[in-house]
Amino acid sequence: MSNQLTVNFSKEDVQLVNCVNQRVIVLKQLPGSSADVAWLVFEAFEKNTVSWNPEYSVYASRSDIEAGAVIDKQSETGLLPGGSQLNFKQGAFDFINKKGDPGTYNVNYIQAGLYDEQPITIGLAQPATVNGNISSDPKIISAGNVLFSDNIKMTPEEKITVFMQSQIQTGQVLSTITSQAITLEFSGSNNNQSITYQNGTFVKDS
Repeated sequence: MSNQLTVNFSKEDVQLVNCVNQRVIVLKQLPGSSADVAWLVFEAFEKNTVSWNPEYSVYASRSDIEAGAVIDKQSETGLLPGGSQLNFKQGAFDFINKKGDPGTYNVNYIQAGLYDEQPITIGLAQPATVNGNISSDPKIISAGNVLFSDNIKMTPEEKITVFMQSQIQTGQVLSTITSQAITLEFSGSNNNQSITYQNGTFVKDS
């Protein structure tokens, strides 16, 4: 089921945040992720609409998970069903089956070759539509450090955090959130929500 978020600003507030180069930042909550990663970063207008479906790809990267780093996806699957189980071997993913726990994505790191025994970054990515612009490239929502011959189990949740901040890129590992943030949970009966920026923070619309 598709989820939708509307982000509203007054004329005065949208001009102010754009004047100081602040952007709307959206991150997804994912238990077990080694870091918070900026999922969506976009310029504010008076009315902004973000929509997404619960569909995910799995990526791998040699990027370090450290504050301020921008993770570069170096290998990636297509969109996969929940319960997918995969191996990451010799630089690419092999699909095993979809018999894992529903809603989870499991990856075994069995790399063999030049980079034996070096840890790797593995996580989930998710596409979204922002103000009518459809992203064909899923954006990173999580990052986990996986050791050689180990595995990672990722269970995404429909929970997002929204805030304003400058000098942040999509896929960047966040160290601190420097403004007031709002966290929202989406579900089948609550999949269309609206927030408004007021007095330097976001409030949920009634």
